[in-house]
Amino acid sequence: MKNVISIAIAMLSLSVVTLAYVGPCYNAADPDAGVGNYCQCEDGCYAPGTGANDCAPPGVALGFCPY
Repeated sequence: MKNVISIAIAMLSLSVVTLAYVGPCYNAADPDAGVGNYCQCEDGCYAPGTGANDCAPPGVALGFCPY
């Protein structure tokens, strides 16, 4: 049973590390068109994150890109 738990924890840790990396991302916005800040990444668009650079790391996936 200990081995099963250890393997499950290892797999979960690996998937979290894999999902956590998104990049590179660049801050984008078009205030003239009413589009606020968002992160344009290679695999889609994300809300701004909370770091000093809002897109490193980005926030949650938007599911769409404004442009």
